[in-house]
Amino acid sequence: GEIGENFLGELVNDAGLYIKISSPITEDFKQQEEKDLYRSLLALKIFNVSQQKPFILSLFKTLEEKKVKLSQVREILAFIEKFHFSFNAICSMRPSGIDKSYYTAAIQLLETTNKRDCQVVLDELQKRLQTRIPAKSIFINKFSELRYISKYTKNKKLIQYIFSYIESTKQTTNEFKPDRMTLEHILPQSSNTECVGLIGNLLPLGEELNKQAADKDFNIKIEIYKKSNFTLTKEFTKNRPQQWGEKEIIIRTKELAEYCYDSMWVRNQ
Repeated sequence: GEIGENFLGELVNDAGLYIKISSPITEDFKQQEEKDLYRSLLALKIFNVSQQKPFILSLFKTLEEKKVKLSQVREILAFIEKFHFSFNAICSMRPSGIDKSYYTAAIQLLETTNKRDCQVVLDELQKRLQTRIPAKSIFINKFSELRYISKYTKNKKLIQYIFSYIESTKQTTNEFKPDRMTLEHILPQSSNTECVGLIGNLLPLGEELNKQAADKDFNIKIEIYKKSNFTLTKEFTKNRPQQWGEKEIIIRTKELAEYCYDSMWVRNQ
């Protein structure tokens, strides 16, 4: 209603809160339980989406007022992150109607008075967005268009995000803090093949190991990859094909796409 709309107007003008969610910094999220909120907000910044902002403002205001639990916030933010990763960052789909869903939920949240009602609003929003999750086939096609070479870096941050996401699903502990991640081309860029920039030809690697690998032969590179802290990179050395070329790159690109989609949308249902 009108009260909620007025509240929302005030929130959008609350510069402090707006900056906190739009350009998150670690200092604002000191507690261990808040780290996930920080990571989700940072991801949304990488995806360059803003439809969710009125809702997230409202969500954080509701959290400040203790009408919603931190765990509820963490859960819905994780969902929103996965949703926009798939819908915007990968598939670039038309967002008609999504603004309205967020706006409605933002206002309803500000008008709730207890945790149970808040949860109803969050569930309702999640249900609406769930109907818009892209089909797996579209996701795989779009995912296969991502590329990174030194002359074309537009997707670099997104690919690093994808590798961090995959790592997080494979890590059993929270201890893992990756070295600064660089993107290693298995088939060297100097090969000038069309598919060299595809994600199937990339591995996360620490800076030092990336320098060592350089343009070396595939079998020598494998020995270097074995020293990596990244689970994905270690796994690659265990199940590697005998040779590495276009066919292998295309197969692995599709496998990574399927893994991302399934781990986000299939196993959790």
